[in-house]
Amino acid sequence: MFPSLVSIECLMSIRTRAWSKLKYYDPKEILVALREIERAYPLKDMPYKVSTLRSRSLRSRGESRQCAIFCYGMAQLLGITLLYAESEVDDYDYIACVPEKNLFIPIQMKEVIPEKVNPETNLQKEIDKLRKYSDSIDLCVAIYVNRVQSIDVSRLNLSGLGIAELYLFGGATPTQETWKIVGNLLDTPTECRFNYPEA
Repeated sequence: MFPSLVSIECLMSIRTRAWSKLKYYDPKEILVALREIERAYPLKDMPYKVSTLRSRSLRSRGESRQCAIFCYGMAQLLGITLLYAESEVDDYDYIACVPEKNLFIPIQMKEVIPEKVNPETNLQKEIDKLRKYSDSIDLCVAIYVNRVQSIDVSRLNLSGLGIAELYLFGGATPTQETWKIVGNLLDTPTECRFNYPEA
């Protein structure tokens, strides 16, 4: 028997109440603070896993930075305020919030890691992993493409994905001063470019 609309609305109300109690961050503030750290410390002299936030103790900070970049870019694209909070529950890692509309979006962050870390993986393999989310009809997935490559989205196999939206994002320049987002790949994808925020 299918759940009634009343039970679905009740479930969404419970989730929304829980999400509204999370601590939300302004992605611009986070990114500006991280850029100041990058400029103040000789990251190039540190071990690769430390300077790229890939060590076990720093991995969650690296993913949070990726989410901040994605949310900042989406805010620029849509012309809205978009905050984010960490919430590793169910099949999402973060919750994005549009405070003016009391709107919440669960986000799952993924990454196509650099070839020097794992040359065997690629974008299609990361997309294929998303098929495990079979009933995540409100889930937004953002994949950080951490490689220098051109992507023909028309050649990607997106069949069988049970998610709401799929976006790709990554640096558009070697210095990562300019970034780009491509999506929603499950609808009519467009590309948006934006600059990394300054204080």
